[in-house]
Amino acid sequence: MILEMVGRPANRVILIAMVASLLSFQHAVGQITFQRTYSPTHNDYGQSVVQADNDGFYVAGAGGIVVGGVTHGEAALLSTDASGDTLYYAHYPAPTATSLFLEHIIKSSDGNLIVAGLIDYGVFDGHSDYNAYVAKITPAGNMLWSSSIGGAFKEWGYQVRETPEGGYVVAGWRNATGVVNHSAFYLVRLGATGDTLWTKTYPNPTPNWDQLAYCVGVMPDSGYVLAGTQRYLSPSFFHVIRTNSQGDTLWTKRLEELGSGEARDLEVLANGHIVVAGRSSPTGYMRPVLVELDENGELLWYRAYEQVPGGGLADWTYSLCKTTTGYALFGLDSNYDFSLINVDHEGDTLWTRRFAIGDGDYGYSVEQTSDGGFIMCGITHIGERQIALVKTDGFGNVTTSTHDLNIDPTIVATLFPNPVAGSSTFQYSTVSGGAFALVLHDGGGRVVRTIFTNERRAPGQYEEHIDLTGLASGAYTLVLSNGPRAVSVKAMKL
Repeated sequence: MILEMVGRPANRVILIAMVASLLSFQHAVGQITFQRTYSPTHNDYGQSVVQADNDGFYVAGAGGIVVGGVTHGEAALLSTDASGDTLYYAHYPAPTATSLFLEHIIKSSDGNLIVAGLIDYGVFDGHSDYNAYVAKITPAGNMLWSSSIGGAFKEWGYQVRETPEGGYVVAGWRNATGVVNHSAFYLVRLGATGDTLWTKTYPNPTPNWDQLAYCVGVMPDSGYVLAGTQRYLSPSFFHVIRTNSQGDTLWTKRLEELGSGEARDLEVLANGHIVVAGRSSPTGYMRPVLVELDENGELLWYRAYEQVPGGGLADWTYSLCKTTTGYALFGLDSNYDFSLINVDHEGDTLWTRRFAIGDGDYGYSVEQTSDGGFIMCGITHIGERQIALVKTDGFGNVTTSTHDLNIDPTIVATLFPNPVAGSSTFQYSTVSGGAFALVLHDGGGRVVRTIFTNERRAPGQYEEHIDLTGLASGAYTLVLSNGPRAVSVKAMKL
């Protein structure tokens, strides 16, 4: 179900979905997919992901380092190849601070990486002291420069973008001047070498209201747009501020018609329109929401999406990316599984996916990859906090390759009859619950058919009808996977 301001003809939605499926099918051939976790320090965060020039990936976040029995957070950068195998895991300590935490990563036009986040200096005079943090890092993980930005008030850097003139702009929040416990939108303009050119604070004119900026975009006229939340205990509202190139306010917009919620990410279109994603509660439970505003802040449309099938009562969106067919919204549901929603350019749903990885999955960042698939990162808990990285095909599916199986002895599986003339029955039992996939591979390891993917199963016994009609005679392999664990059964087609 979609809650929307503007209705769309049903046949148009069907046609768009068919075209999107055809485009995705073109990309899906030969795509690498995986679902991986990483825990070098046993206390790791993955907050933001970007694709590398070599088709691998960079994940920015933090790792917990224990010194003298006290855990210190150090900024961390995970680099993987296209298959998700680790190339390096770099840590960046803050010698004069308690911890350093990265929230966002982008590739700059010169091929290097720009990260933004928070540097925590601890507690002084009974108050926390932290600053916004920005750094430039080479693809090999070597830091070129870093900047700690702030003063007497607490500042937090949440998202960074490159500017057309050279340099960078960072959005976040700081304590409003003279109001110790309340925050205001914060915008920082940096030069190409990290020098601060100017900062702007946008306090709420309503007393005692917080304003937290989670995202920033560069407008076609080189101005900026910030989005986040404006709140006073409860409720909270989508809040958007548009500025000129010097950070001076042109207009502000509080979207009370969406109900209580917050904006978490945005995209600026070539025509100056602003697409904002986040979460709101128009029907009582939190829902993913997508909004389009024109360049003057006028609301053109919004969509509020029902939960991904199989999920909990609510969904939260934290990340938005433009795609070849529209947009992808990514976050988590109230079962604490990853949640991905793919929509067209006017917000109509094309498909949805859920990904259950461990005991408590939090999805924070999504990008469409160069092969038309999606890369998503976040954190999961499998006995400890770990980085979770999921790469899908263009349909949002993850399959397991036969050449990289981590055999799970607790899964027992059989196929009968076997050899198979046309159809057979695949029976399996498992003592571990989770999200399962069943995929058929040919003798060369290529995916022939996906029987199901991302299907949640409780411990127990199951059976699945397998139809091999139309396939050439020869040897095939059925792969049943549960996250990184899998079991395979050979199938001989007559």
